[in-house]
Amino acid sequence: MSNTRFCVKCGREFKQEDLINSLCVDCYLKYHGVFKETPHVELTICPKCGSWYFKGAWHPSLDIKEVIRRELLADLHRFLYENISVIEVDVVSDIYKINAGEYGVKAIFTLEVDGRHVVKVNQVVITKLRYRTCDKCMRRTTGSHKVLVQVRFEPLENIEGLRHEVMELLRDLEIGESIIEVIELREGLDIKFEDIVSPRKYVNILVKKYGAKTSESFKSTKYDFQEGKWSGVMTISVRIPVIRENDIVRYRGKLGIVKQVENGVIRILILETGEEVEAHLSEYWDRVLEKPGGIYIDERVFTVIAIDKSTIYLLNEETGELKEASLTPANYGLKPGDKVIILSDGERELVVKKER
Repeated sequence: MSNTRFCVKCGREFKQEDLINSLCVDCYLKYHGVFKETPHVELTICPKCGSWYFKGAWHPSLDIKEVIRRELLADLHRFLYENISVIEVDVVSDIYKINAGEYGVKAIFTLEVDGRHVVKVNQVVITKLRYRTCDKCMRRTTGSHKVLVQVRFEPLENIEGLRHEVMELLRDLEIGESIIEVIELREGLDIKFEDIVSPRKYVNILVKKYGAKTSESFKSTKYDFQEGKWSGVMTISVRIPVIRENDIVRYRGKLGIVKQVENGVIRILILETGEEVEAHLSEYWDRVLEKPGGIYIDERVFTVIAIDKSTIYLLNEETGELKEASLTPANYGLKPGDKVIILSDGERELVVKKER
């Protein structure tokens, strides 16, 4: 027995499984169609930043044709008969005005009919545009925010290079969408965020890279009866130790020179012993690592003229002054002709080779 049947409209013969309600695919599209009603979308767009509102949330700005495509992919099933599903949508024209408040756009829909026939259908989509300021732009206008990150430096000296690094890190993280405002202060930065995830990401990197110490506080502003909780502003205080290469530090009670700073770890040349040790910037907050005051640096440059088993003999070539200093393990590499400066903490003097 043959499994072929005839299309009731055009009379052509087809396999039974290729017919849809006794119609071939072409006649089905012509006489029945795929849409219960003309598809339409209503777009809500922020006039300030171009972001768009969909299913209860604001999304980053996109080309309007892509916004229409995404909305159709999500909601087209509302306009299709039950036996039809959407595979893809291609918006193939720019948006054009139809009448007051309504626009049109041409689209090609790739659809699946009865779970086995893939067809393409050209259709004009009615589009309504609505403009509304998004939450982020509203907060920027009013200055409101959910999180305030206060970055401060300690000690407050020679911080410009480090401040620049911290600002560059903020840009490199590509979290600008969540930043409402950045305020540069003499003592550091205040950064306002509209969410909690981005500032935590930023702060965690500051802790790892710069040995920062953090603390948090929350100030409630109003009670949200719908959510059943208080809303307000979280403040994250971030303190960063300012320790750079060639700085004089005291590590575990011994004076040293910082030779390298990288990813929260520093290498220190201990001046009395010549030993090079590794420390973490976070040890600054335990006072294991200090940037001591009271260190006298003699800016005059001396030239090594001789060395014996215990003494270094120095000459200031500008004044003719002669000076003797104790030879320490850190200075075993010195040789006549080297240029040096002298450090003193009030109890001892240490000779340090001058960096070029």
